[in-house]
Amino acid sequence: MTIIDLHCDVLMKLADGNGKYSFTNSPELDVNFERLKQGGVKLQAFALFVYPSVPSDQQFQAILDQVHYFYSEILAKHPEMKLIRKWSDLPNLKKGEIGAILTLEGVDAIGNDLNKLTTLHALGMRSVGLTWNSANLAADGVAEARNGGLSRFGRSVVGWCNDHSLFVDVSHLSVAGFWEVLEL
Repeated sequence: MTIIDLHCDVLMKLADGNGKYSFTNSPELDVNFERLKQGGVKLQAFALFVYPSVPSDQQFQAILDQVHYFYSEILAKHPEMKLIRKWSDLPNLKKGEIGAILTLEGVDAIGNDLNKLTTLHALGMRSVGLTWNSANLAADGVAEARNGGLSRFGRSVVGWCNDHSLFVDVSHLSVAGFWEVLEL
């Protein structure tokens, strides 16, 4: 069986811990290297998430700080962890290797700048979630009472993802937004 885990909060916890945790085996991390090996995981997705309380002008830097942990603590210290740059890389993983991708959980951190998606894509992001429960410039989240769908910008984000072969993660998205993503 091929096990693919499309979400973990390891990068946020590593950033919050500021060097306190080890991806190798820290029990405080729900996912760590030893657990991935024991579970026979073939691909692990690492979420990039910024707390809503972080000021908007600091959010993209917070995402880049998490990317730093992805490269320095996960990939650099665990040679069996392999960055998946294109989906065709996944079947080419050797026995004992674990694929790794970045996912963006809510596009709040990019503001209205698609170029920031290009930067994150170059760094290994392969999935984009439009929102995290609340409304943002792209869409309404599931917690938004009005249940609005995608904005024009949100449609641009979905189009960008389609053009770059990225998943659009519909978790946390409003019901109306979910159906609009499927249409696109």
